[in-house]
Amino acid sequence: MANTRFGVDFKSIFEKTGKEIILLGMENYEGNGSKRILLIREASENQLYRAFTNISRKVAASENRRDFSERYGSFNVSTLGLKNFPGLLFGGLGADFEESYFTNYNGYVVIANDLSTLQDYLLSISKGDVWSNSYKNQSILKSCKAANITFVFNPVKGWEGTSAAFTSKWQQKLAKFKETDAGSQNLIFQRNLENNTLSSQITWLNESSKIRESDFSNTLVMLNNTNIRAASNPFFLANPVSHLIETLVQGEDSTLYLLKYGKKIWSKKLGELIKSDFKPVQFFDDKRQQYICSGRSRIYVLARNEKGFEIRTSKPHHINNLTNFAVFNNGAEQSNVSFIASDGNNYELDKAGMTCKKITARGSSKYLFPFPMVMLNNTEFAILLDENGKLNAVNQSGKSAAGFPLNLQSHFRNPLLLEKAGNSLSIRAIGDKTGNLFKIGLSGKIEEKKQLFRPVNVSDFQFTADEKGIEWFIMRNNGKNVTILDKSENEICTIKDLGFGEKEFHFYNLGANIKVFCISTDNEHRLYDMGGNKIGDRAITSKYPPQITYSESYQKLLITAVGPEAIETWSVKMK
Repeated sequence: MANTRFGVDFKSIFEKTGKEIILLGMENYEGNGSKRILLIREASENQLYRAFTNISRKVAASENRRDFSERYGSFNVSTLGLKNFPGLLFGGLGADFEESYFTNYNGYVVIANDLSTLQDYLLSISKGDVWSNSYKNQSILKSCKAANITFVFNPVKGWEGTSAAFTSKWQQKLAKFKETDAGSQNLIFQRNLENNTLSSQITWLNESSKIRESDFSNTLVMLNNTNIRAASNPFFLANPVSHLIETLVQGEDSTLYLLKYGKKIWSKKLGELIKSDFKPVQFFDDKRQQYICSGRSRIYVLARNEKGFEIRTSKPHHINNLTNFAVFNNGAEQSNVSFIASDGNNYELDKAGMTCKKITARGSSKYLFPFPMVMLNNTEFAILLDENGKLNAVNQSGKSAAGFPLNLQSHFRNPLLLEKAGNSLSIRAIGDKTGNLFKIGLSGKIEEKKQLFRPVNVSDFQFTADEKGIEWFIMRNNGKNVTILDKSENEICTIKDLGFGEKEFHFYNLGANIKVFCISTDNEHRLYDMGGNKIGDRAITSKYPPQITYSESYQKLLITAVGPEAIETWSVKMK
């Protein structure tokens, strides 16, 4: 048992627990298990969190490994390393926690049953995009009385993960609601023990009809703009103290700005324009927010301070065409930062002297960025694909993984993607002109090669995926028209009269079953729902692909665009 092997004192943990425990069942559209969040109120500031941290360290020490701890924005995320630990604490309330990833937030210990669920939840609360911020859901809470247990259930959204908790009789009743408009009601179940009397109450609350994916308003509304002639796509990050979302962006005059609610709160002029994305890095041996980025001649390390950022600048790096790079997770205790640049070569940045040194040389091929990162046999590898079809998996020393490199013998314009299916990963690549679709295992073997249907010879192909690589789509461009296919090659929709020329294809899985396609031509970006219907009354003009989030509280798409004179925020309301 956990309490004897690792010295866990359950009585002490209960003493550190406040009078509030909340279990959240997160909506899951991936169909691969339940997504759970457990919120435990602290009885006294950070005592419970410190107890969990001590357990994590003891478990790691007993297994002769480093305890897992990583920064996610301003949060420090750790894992307990004990299977079903919440179940040991709280019985059935803590079920389905095979793993336990945790952090602390505003007087609560936050536990999730997998890392991606915790990251999604932290991002949502950082934006204030939470269930209780909705006016509709606030009215539900007002309908609840004080009780020992309160359970709010929506049959449409929560049926799959919750129905097993009901008796067969109740399952039949709820199933009928699920199949009708009545299924859009909310059920509130409350149980209370008072004066040795146990009482229960069930309340049904009506809400508006279920919203369909195509129910977007066709009006784009500008919410605000910030007068910066941006030279980079805005980068969103969470403030490490307030956890509110802030924006880092560089102007055309090379000034780097930190924005809060669109207002400039910090700025620093650099000697050149930044060409890469901002990458999280562990440079300094402390818990500050830290990022690394590059210009054409120098590399910059940003570390958070009270006003904005402390910036360390490298000596000139002499790397040709350094437009982006992928960082290996060296750890703050290492004397250098290892990275692989967009030219396909490995480099090291010496922390003390801030000088760059080339580790490998791979010629002058054009590599397709970004480079996905994977762990193979406890070693981190970057996956590289050049436009002529050479595929490689390279570690920070420049050595290839077993089975790599290999030649796919096709021409590529799209970066590859990592496809996640359960606990397995595979590499996907698509030939832009041939329509050859590849699936490659991490052993370096081609597991599948398909020829996609080409109705005309001028067809070219792209694909795009959500951030997790679980859901992805193919775009077949036949000149003025494009057809979108799912990964099973089923045609989803056809979008016509887009005009000739090159097009870029993007997919946004925004949660709450809201999914959006974006097709870009030059600086014009058009949004579509899954049925191929237009979202908005016009194209969005932006120097970079728009950044899109969905606010379930306000039922709006929020769109950040970089206009010629300002950074603009637009919205599209659900009908």
